[in-house]
Amino acid sequence: MLFRIGSIPVRVHGSFLLTALLLGGLGSRGVREAAIWVVVVFLSVLLHELGHAIAGRIFGLAPQIDLHGMGGTTSWSLEGRKLAPWQSIVVSLAGPLTGIAVGVAAFALAALRTNEHTHPLLQRAMLDVIWVNAGWGALNLVPMLPLDGGNVMATILNVVTKGRGERPARFVSIGVALLCVGLALYRRELWIGLLSGLFAFRNVQALRQARDVQAELELYEGLKRGYAALERQDGRVALAEAEPVYRGARSPELRFEALRLLAYARVLEGHWGPLMTLIESDGRELGAEELVRIENAARECGRPEEAERIRLVRDGLAASTTGFRA
Repeated sequence: MLFRIGSIPVRVHGSFLLTALLLGGLGSRGVREAAIWVVVVFLSVLLHELGHAIAGRIFGLAPQIDLHGMGGTTSWSLEGRKLAPWQSIVVSLAGPLTGIAVGVAAFALAALRTNEHTHPLLQRAMLDVIWVNAGWGALNLVPMLPLDGGNVMATILNVVTKGRGERPARFVSIGVALLCVGLALYRRELWIGLLSGLFAFRNVQALRQARDVQAELELYEGLKRGYAALERQDGRVALAEAEPVYRGARSPELRFEALRLLAYARVLEGHWGPLMTLIESDGRELGAEELVRIENAARECGRPEEAERIRLVRDGLAASTTGFRA
């Protein structure tokens, strides 16, 4: 379901309604109570995300809201400008504080009506409004990514560490998530335990991905240094930079560039034995065009035997390619 609130697009996924029903304990509620619960959850999560969205709009962002099986997400179009840290904190806090304000108002209203006769369904609705807004709003302030409290913590750590706050924020989030899992198991709160466990897993995965990205960036830097050394005819340095990149590269593009650099550095240094071992084992990754260049370089260096062996590798590559196409 897709609709707009003013200029803010809102998409409601089917998984959102299904999760709301499961959370509401459809088996322990009547149909009317379950319907009230789903409506309360829908409106409350929407208000929470609107808190984020409106705060972002004030700071010049273009928000869009998704309600899905894990709750709600407010994202921003690529045209949105970068926020200052204090603005990011305001946007993060706007959602849960909106919910807490609604929950407190509902609690005050319920307290004022204690002496009046209230329909049981209305009482149930008021309790649901208080819990979903105030209770979930408070939980969202826990310093654990990807909760809003976690985003605030990460922003503050980024300021303190001058842009290096994500890693410590992930470690804190993992610790808090594991603590929440323990408390949830002790209190037999299965859903909170599962959600906290999922958050812990996601933070571990994020740390691993960040580590892999950092390692890849370091390999690219080594590759740049290696090609710079090759341009100034410094084969020794080019080899020293190329070999760790070649061993550590995971992406095909980075591995190809490292293999290419390694081959030319060995030509430059006259390491013909290791060069031939490299080409005969991994020459297919270089491709015919690069093999022709290395073959010509071998002939220019007075190495006809190696040039002939490179030609045989290239011919074998061409034959296998032709056979595959046929």
